[in-house]
Amino acid sequence: MSSRLKILRVIPFFEPAKSFGGSVAQSAATAEELASRGHQVSILTSDLGIDADMARDRWVDRKGYRVFYASAKGACTRPPYPSACTEETILPAMQEADLLCMNVGLTLLNSKLRKLSRAQDLPYVYNAEGALCPLRLRQKRLAKSVFLRLVERRIIREASALHAVTAKERQDLIRQGAMPEKIHVIPNAVPMTAASEHGTDLSLRNSLSIPDKACVLLFLGRLNAMKGVHLLLEASLEILGAQQDVHMIFAGPDEGCQAELMATARRARVNEQVHFPGVIAAPDRRAALQSADVFLLPSLSEGLPLAALEAGAAGLPLLLSEGCHLPEVRDNDAGQVLSLQPEVWRRSIREMLANPQRRREQGANAAKMVREQFALGPTVDRLEALYQELADR
Repeated sequence: MSSRLKILRVIPFFEPAKSFGGSVAQSAATAEELASRGHQVSILTSDLGIDADMARDRWVDRKGYRVFYASAKGACTRPPYPSACTEETILPAMQEADLLCMNVGLTLLNSKLRKLSRAQDLPYVYNAEGALCPLRLRQKRLAKSVFLRLVERRIIREASALHAVTAKERQDLIRQGAMPEKIHVIPNAVPMTAASEHGTDLSLRNSLSIPDKACVLLFLGRLNAMKGVHLLLEASLEILGAQQDVHMIFAGPDEGCQAELMATARRARVNEQVHFPGVIAAPDRRAALQSADVFLLPSLSEGLPLAALEAGAAGLPLLLSEGCHLPEVRDNDAGQVLSLQPEVWRRSIREMLANPQRRREQGANAAKMVREQFALGPTVDRLEALYQELADR
């Protein structure tokens, strides 16, 4: 039985912000689970993406833990995210904590935390959240190369422990000079209460005027080129044109791709079968998943995609790219893991559509895979054991 820990987690953005992907949802779920076990969890973050009427610059209670949303202005609102929190806020939180968790790599916030942690002799766990993927490092290559050399590698070297969510991310850390013995591979996870029988909620279909008997292909994530949204639509156009009972949903915040996707669908005369409901808030995600028949994510690069795990938990077969780093999908016959070629995706989508029984089998396998390998409880067991070990040193 673990003793009661005081855990300080710092992340540049946090729930209920809707535009920052799975790292926010994962941090929130982990914090809630740790708090339910009696640990004192504190979150230091910024007010990026939260509603205007929410409290700022003071501690607020949230689902059993507390959060400090610091007002972010100017440079603090964009990468590399200098700290929106002042030392007057950070230091007291550090002084009462047993350990610190840094989330999201390549931020100036983490550099400040490293220095303060060293001065306070406070152990810290570093989680890059996919930021060290070589493909991502090619974007703004020169700036990131300088940042790695002058800032990030020192943060990695001095960490008490390094949290990787996949074996691939472990290798990314080693490429940046991490000591292998410090790396703990603990995957992202989903609360299994989020999983329930597939196909019982058609509210999203109804809101988009999609017939109950249509076959729905669902993409759930940021509408960003790195997510492979253009490839996905290109692979689907011919199918949509030939099968009027097939619909595709692109659900998520627009990051510059939606207008082009809509124009492409119009030119192909399938725009009435392609839907853009925007951001789907956490309480409605289960309904969205239950409205779908297949989940698709042709991402170029992911840490470990929470949306795919949620889809699997809801009993959807998964079509994922190799960049999602979920070989378990192939190993457990929970769907397919595909190369980034439109024809490959087109062929696989056709196969899924042609065989409803096979879809159901793979969906059941996906639910079993998530339940056995990515459930929140066992994952937090491992995090809790790591945190306890660090606090006891």
